[in-house]
Amino acid sequence: FPVTIFPSFLLNHSPDEIVKITLVDLVLKRNKYPIDTNNNRFIVSETQNSVTVIYSIAITPGNYNVYQLASQVGNQLTNTSTFYSYSLTWDSISGYYTITATSKTANPFQAISFDFNVERSAHELLGFAKTTVAFSSGTLISTKMASLTGETAIFIRTNLGGVNYDFSLSYIP
Repeated sequence: FPVTIFPSFLLNHSPDEIVKITLVDLVLKRNKYPIDTNNNRFIVSETQNSVTVIYSIAITPGNYNVYQLASQVGNQLTNTSTFYSYSLTWDSISGYYTITATSKTANPFQAISFDFNVERSAHELLGFAKTTVAFSSGTLISTKMASLTGETAIFIRTNLGGVNYDFSLSYIP
């Protein structure tokens, strides 16, 4: 990428001069994953035969599409779970995930809940509010569209000519 250096007359102006700079084009490299250690956690509570097991899930940081995330979370849940095997499917029309739990034993489904009301919650990634949600008959459907976009705003601060200017771009497609 070409680098542009401001002409020195723009940087060395007298206090009574007004300088206008227009940003015509900007390319920013994404320097972090949309899913990272700040948005990848939830707690799972499973009950079968009156035994309750509680464990934490931390989605491995990365740059996933909706299908890769479904596979990653399903595998992590299944490998960590004592009682259930999980699968996640993505509905491309609604933008919702359906999470299905199947008993690993002959015992029937009893109770599962996901607690997204935790620090660094993965609730937006999977399409839920920041609350605890319970399965119904082994199935849980997200309540909102899943969001894997990561950050959607940039804040730029400059100290041009000794005066601070703040610029905020509210949406980045």
